[in-house]
Amino acid sequence: MNSKIIQCLTMAILSLSCTARAQIWSEEFNTGSLPDRDIWSYDTGAGGWGNAELQEYTTNSANARIEDGQLVITAIRQGNSFTSGRVKTQDKLTFKYGTVEARIQIPDLGNGLWPAFWTLGNNISSVSWPACGEIDVMEMGNAGAIADGVVNRRTGSTAHWESGGGHASYGLNKDVASNLNGSFHIYRMEWTPDAIKTYIDGIWIWTIDISGGAASDLEEFHQPHFFVLNMAVGGTYTGIYNASGITAAFPAEYRIDYIRLYDNGYTELGGTSTVTPPDPGSNLLTNEGFEFGTTGWSTSLSGGSADTSSSRAKEGSQSLIINSDGAGDWASPNASQSFQASEGDVFNLQGYLLNPSSDPISGSSFGLFKIEFRDGSGNVLDPATVDIGGSAAAPYYGAESTPFLNASSPTDSWIFSEVQAEAPAGTATVGFYLLNVNQPGNTGPVYFDAIQATLIGDPAEPVNLSASVTGDQIQLSFPSQNGVNYQLAYKSCLTNAAWIPLETVVGDGSTNTLSQTITSLNRFYTILIP
Repeated sequence: MNSKIIQCLTMAILSLSCTARAQIWSEEFNTGSLPDRDIWSYDTGAGGWGNAELQEYTTNSANARIEDGQLVITAIRQGNSFTSGRVKTQDKLTFKYGTVEARIQIPDLGNGLWPAFWTLGNNISSVSWPACGEIDVMEMGNAGAIADGVVNRRTGSTAHWESGGGHASYGLNKDVASNLNGSFHIYRMEWTPDAIKTYIDGIWIWTIDISGGAASDLEEFHQPHFFVLNMAVGGTYTGIYNASGITAAFPAEYRIDYIRLYDNGYTELGGTSTVTPPDPGSNLLTNEGFEFGTTGWSTSLSGGSADTSSSRAKEGSQSLIINSDGAGDWASPNASQSFQASEGDVFNLQGYLLNPSSDPISGSSFGLFKIEFRDGSGNVLDPATVDIGGSAAAPYYGAESTPFLNASSPTDSWIFSEVQAEAPAGTATVGFYLLNVNQPGNTGPVYFDAIQATLIGDPAEPVNLSASVTGDQIQLSFPSQNGVNYQLAYKSCLTNAAWIPLETVVGDGSTNTLSQTITSLNRFYTILIP
C-alpha cells in the first residue's frame, strides 16, 4: 500500500477519534438509598406548581429512593390525595450544551400520570420562569395522547422561553409503534449553539433552531441549565383537574437507570458537585496572614477602610486593619472569602483580634469573626447548628465568634476568637467574615491576623505524633482539628494485628499532648480516628 493511501487512512482515523463523544459526567444511581445530596435536592409542596397539578411533592423515601441501581420516583394515592417526588441538580450540577442520554422506564400512565425529564436555566432564582428557559427532553401523559388512545406511546419535547414580556413555547410529539411502559428506553438530547434535538431510542422527535437571528430571542438556551426529574399527577398537561378523573394504578413507579452527559465540543460543566471539595482540616483561606496585602479578600467597607500594617502582627510580618472611621451608622466594614458548600458541612473559623490602645474600641462597637451560609440566590440562611460561638438573629443570620472584641477587652494584646457552625438545607456557599461593627460616634480600628477557616472532618493526612520523655512519663503530642475525636492506641509489637486503645480526646484546634507512664514493656504508639 503506498504512503499516500496510508496517510489518508491515518487522517481518517484521527478525524473519527477527534469527533468521538467523551463522557464527562454521569449519575448511575449506584450508591446509597436516597438521591446523593451533593448532586440532588428536592422540590417540595403542593399548590399545583403553576399547572393545576394534584400531588404534593415530598422528601419521603417512599416517593424518591435509590433501589437496584435506579432512582425510583413513586406516586402514591391515598383517597383523593396524592404524593410524589421531584428532584433537581440546581446549583449542584449545571451544564451548557452537550449530548445527554437517560435510560428511563415509565409506569402505565393511563390516565393522569405525567412523568418528565427536563431542564431549567440555573438563573431561575433571579429571573424567574419563563425567562430562565426550560427544555422538556421527555414528558408523557398529555391530554391529546389520552384522547387518541396512545398515552403510553406518545413522547413530547418542548422548549419554553420569555418573548416580548410573555411566555413562548415550541414542541412536537412522537408516537412509537408499541407501548413504552414497563421497559427501559433511551431518551437523548443533543444541544449545541445551533440547535436542540431530542430522540427516543434513536428515533428523532423534535428540533428547535437556536442559532443566528433566532438566538436573539432565545438567549435562555445559551446559558447553564440543571436537570429535573419528577412525576406529576393530573394538571393542565393531562387535562385532568380532579382526583375522580385519575384512573392510573397506584403506587406508580417511574424509574431512571442513569443519566450520562457527553462533551460535544461545546459542553461546559458547572455547579458545586463539580468543584473539588476542600480537604478536611486544611485552611481554605488564601493569604490568611495578610503577607500579600488584601489579595484574595473581598472587602465591603461602607465608607470605612481596610489596609495592612507592619507595626503589629500575630504571625509573620503583617496584619489587617479594618477601620470604621467614615462608615455609616452601625455599618460593618468587613473583609471576607467565600467558598462552595453543601448542607451538613461543618466549618470552623478562628484567629486573632487586637484592640489598639492608641485608638481603643469605645461605646458598643465590637470586632468579631462570622460564618454566613447562603443559598443559590444569595439569601443568607440560619445555620443548622452553632457549635462554638453564638447565633445572629434574623435578618442577619449567621454564626458569630466568641469572645467579641469590645470596649472592655484588653488593649495591645492579641485575643483568640473562634466560631463553628453547620450548613443548613439549601446551602450553596459559605462566607468567612472579619468584621468591625461601629456604634454611631464610636469609630476606630480593629486588627486581625492568623485567620484559619476549615471544613471539619477526618484529617486528610495521617496524624503526626511526636514524643518526649520527662522522668517516668512519655509526652505524646499531635496537631488536632477542632471537634475531631482522636484515640491514643499502642501495640507491644508492630506485627500485632490490632492497635489497643488507651484514651480518646476531642481536638481543640491546637497541639494536644497526652502523657503515659513508661512501663518495662515495649510500646509503639499511634493516633487513630475512631
